[in-house]
Amino acid sequence: ALTFVEPGNVRFRYRLEPYDPDWVDAGSRRTAFYTRVPPGHYTFKVVASQGGDRWTPAEATVRLSVAPLFRETAMAKILLALALVLLGALAYQWRVRSLRQREAELTALVETRTAQLQRNEQQLASQNVKLEQLNQMRSRLFANLSHEFRTPLTLILGPLKSLLDGRHGALTPEARVQGDLMLRNTQRLLRLINQILDLTRLQAGSVTVHRQPVELVGFVRSVTHAFTPLAERNGISLIFRSSLRSLTLKADPEQLEKVVLNLLSNAVKFTGNGGIIDVSVESPHPLSPSPGTGEGARSALIVVRDSGVGIAAADLPHIFDRFYQADSDTTRRYEGTGIGLALVKELVELHGGEISVTSTPGQGTTFTVRLPVDAAAAGETAGVTSTLPSVDLSEIVTADRRASEPITLAEENVEDRTTVLLVDDNADVRSYVRSVLAPQFHILEAADGKAGLALAREELPDLIVADVMMPELDGLGLGRALKSDPMTDAIPVILLTARAESADQIAGLEAGADAYLVKPFDPGVLTASVANLLSQRRRLLERFRQGESPPPSSAPAEPSGLDLRLRPLVEAHLVDPDFGPEVLAEAASLSYHQLYRSLRDELGTTPTRYIRTVRAECAAALLRQGAGSVTEIAYAVGFESLSYFRRAFKERFDATPSDFLASSAKP
Repeated sequence: ALTFVEPGNVRFRYRLEPYDPDWVDAGSRRTAFYTRVPPGHYTFKVVASQGGDRWTPAEATVRLSVAPLFRETAMAKILLALALVLLGALAYQWRVRSLRQREAELTALVETRTAQLQRNEQQLASQNVKLEQLNQMRSRLFANLSHEFRTPLTLILGPLKSLLDGRHGALTPEARVQGDLMLRNTQRLLRLINQILDLTRLQAGSVTVHRQPVELVGFVRSVTHAFTPLAERNGISLIFRSSLRSLTLKADPEQLEKVVLNLLSNAVKFTGNGGIIDVSVESPHPLSPSPGTGEGARSALIVVRDSGVGIAAADLPHIFDRFYQADSDTTRRYEGTGIGLALVKELVELHGGEISVTSTPGQGTTFTVRLPVDAAAAGETAGVTSTLPSVDLSEIVTADRRASEPITLAEENVEDRTTVLLVDDNADVRSYVRSVLAPQFHILEAADGKAGLALAREELPDLIVADVMMPELDGLGLGRALKSDPMTDAIPVILLTARAESADQIAGLEAGADAYLVKPFDPGVLTASVANLLSQRRRLLERFRQGESPPPSSAPAEPSGLDLRLRPLVEAHLVDPDFGPEVLAEAASLSYHQLYRSLRDELGTTPTRYIRTVRAECAAALLRQGAGSVTEIAYAVGFESLSYFRRAFKERFDATPSDFLASSAKP
């Protein structure tokens, strides 16, 4: 393709066989570039053209060989495969060795844990033995203490009943009230001790059921009707119903009576005024076949329904546990020990029965006792009856009876006496504290902390005696609320409680209590504590008053804010014969007790004396002006008795009206 005429017009094309599928037009370029050509044998061909499509028939040919890299050789691939196999074998051996090592470690750990568990089981077994021994010792201790308690309680109950029966002479009404209070609570204590003894005997397995035919319908009806007076006093409708005329089963009457008594007592306790308690005895259709007979086993149901407060779902599984209380807060409304329902469950199961409960908070609770009925003893005819055991519920009825009404004080001007507010949810405790303090103080009462706080803000008592554990608001919350209110922060507070721990006393004092007395308390200590706190308050008031310069008795005192507020009201009603402290309090938009305490604390006087003083000062002003005679002025300022006017005037000005008039006339 060499030419010297037009060398620039020479064109080339080339082809690398078998790499290029066709010719590659290189134009006038005289080089060809190839990259990534696989190893192998190739033929490189080149042709040229000097114009048009005419290519030289002869081809320039070069044979080429591309040698493979080592990694591309079969040997390299074989070596790579062998290496991979070797690595796999090594990895497998490492994994097997690791698993075996882990297995050995786990085996050692399991053996260690197993040995530890065995030691723990041995320790638990030893501890269980010790706990069982301690439990038996505790049961014996409870039993022994309960037996020891019964003796002094018997010696208290017997003479006390003799006193109340009048065998040693007639009692005064006040003494009888105290005697009834002691009798109710002694009987309550005796019942608690008996329940503890029953639980102890049941736990020890020493209770024997003395079964005998019992006509269940009449039995439960008798016990239910005995609760009627108590239900009526609490405003509860008590209903007994049964579709059976009679149903006889074999049971221990004494133990069965305890079951019904506890369920009814529990229902009355948690059902409020206007509630309903429904007691029924039924015998449903057979639920399960009797062993060996294929016949249905009969059962008797005792159902006690109430419309009370109900039980929370979280508490239902535990209500039959010993000493469990659904509400253990200090603001719980209802008293209890957690013994009654536990005793019921034990006694029902001792009869071969079962007890269940369903409840909806705010709607009520239903207890169902299922007792087996022996086919040989069963009967449903009107003629099949048995002698019912005597059911004496006088103790329960009297123990839960409302406390007697407050003792009426015969002294005049009760409103002028120092007022003490009692706040306690136990009516008997309020009655007792009232009897201790009533001879010296005017008593107000509230049944819970919330009502006590409202009454304290309304009446402004001189001192408050409060329990710690109360519904709605406990004593600690009451103390904090009183001390945070400017109207009540100066009122002394005494807490009465059964909590005797130092931490409880510290909590009470930190809540604002001025004194903390532990139940049972000495009435003399309570009276002295009340008197001391009131005396301290009076001394502080006197010291505060003495810090100011008192004006001469004949000169009008510097008016205070309260005096400026009340004096125009008194002066506007000088001649009104019906104007008195109550009218003055109403005109000043105050309760009488608020008026009384405000006058006493600010001016050191009482409402009656204040009105008398204002009238005397108005009379003095009229005498100075010569507005009339002494008699005319006395009647003009509201006095209906001249002797009373003379005493009131002399009390204020240390002179009779005549002497005052004569001294005022002197130049």
